[in-house]
Amino acid sequence: MTPDLIFDIGMHQGEDTDFYLRKGFRVVAVDANPDLCDRNAHRFEREIQDGRLTIVNAAIAEKAGKVRFYLNDCRSDWGTLYESLVRRNERRGSPGHRPIEVESLRPETLFEKYGIPYYMKVDIEGADWICLQALGHVHELPRYISVENDKPVRQVRQLAKLGYYRFKIVSQRSVPEQREPTPPIEGRAANIHFQLGSSGLFGGDLPGTWMTKDEATRVASKVAISQKIVGLEGLVRQSWPALIRTPIERLFWRGFHWFDIHAAR
Repeated sequence: MTPDLIFDIGMHQGEDTDFYLRKGFRVVAVDANPDLCDRNAHRFEREIQDGRLTIVNAAIAEKAGKVRFYLNDCRSDWGTLYESLVRRNERRGSPGHRPIEVESLRPETLFEKYGIPYYMKVDIEGADWICLQALGHVHELPRYISVENDKPVRQVRQLAKLGYYRFKIVSQRSVPEQREPTPPIEGRAANIHFQLGSSGLFGGDLPGTWMTKDEATRVASKVAISQKIVGLEGLVRQSWPALIRTPIERLFWRGFHWFDIHAAR
């Protein structure tokens, strides 16, 4: 493991990459969207020249080569490899997907070329599971990892199978409320106020108490159930008018919002 290295898989607009760089880490940032990669290459030109940042314009996939990637002209964070997610986003009222051809690479290639990172953040619209599977093929694991919840119980179990034994499940809605501890445990102080959409704190700086696998599985089950009921594709949103569904969504502890699963070994 390389203690000063972070993988930002799903770089998007660079909000997380900026945070990690400010904390003094080297970053390998991956994104399939060529426009976002170009913008971030300009934004972080100095850090790239200094060797602190490497941007990889590719989609994470099970095989290397060329793949069809769907850009979303309305929501840049909804770019995806999967037609099922394109249809889901269209049902949410976000049309405008257009396919482009991009390079793809296997996560194992990143580990082979750049080493095992201290922390790996993964948020790649349906492809997070590919990264979790790939970790089963490496000789060493990142100390910390976070993934956006998709099938949260399965994700917690896979992380535990890999060797992670401490967990936190963090609502993405809470990220703007996070503040670095003084002094921070992870790297140096970045003095950033997180925007909604960023991944926020990680590792030892995360607020809250670490859970065991069994505790995290129980919380993940509640997340999964609440999202089936009041999520963006849930029963309430599909069937009930807004006047009735809004208080019900609130009752389920804002379960329709997305969560990140953090794990530590």
